[in-house]
Amino acid sequence: MSKFSLDAEMEFEIIAHFITKGDDKPITGFEYKARLFDREIFQDDDFIGESGLDEYGIARFRMTADVYENVPDLGFGPEFYITIIKNDKEIYKSKVVKNIDLKIVERYKKGVGEVIDFGTFLIDA
Repeated sequence: MSKFSLDAEMEFEIIAHFITKGDDKPITGFEYKARLFDREIFQDDDFIGESGLDEYGIARFRMTADVYENVPDLGFGPEFYITIIKNDKEIYKSKVVKNIDLKIVERYKKGVGEVIDFGTFLIDA
């Protein structure tokens, strides 16, 4: 069982895998950072968090469910995207992942957590 599933404060996690074009090797190293944003229509996008990339090129963004507990039901969910920063310069920006199902947040069990996998992104690093 992972630490994530035992931590009552970390209730859901977004993960994404980053590999390089051409050789499909994981993107790793201290010079890389992934940043998660929630796209907003009428204001600046919300910065959700930052993650390093592990030895498999995976970024992990952990948050508590209260981030979206009081979001009004407008018929659509958050619209997330991820940027990759190398040595403080943005080198990649993903497409927006639209309409994240907020029912995921409603289904979680405290201390168990929910993982949302955005999949694998192929980038020039």
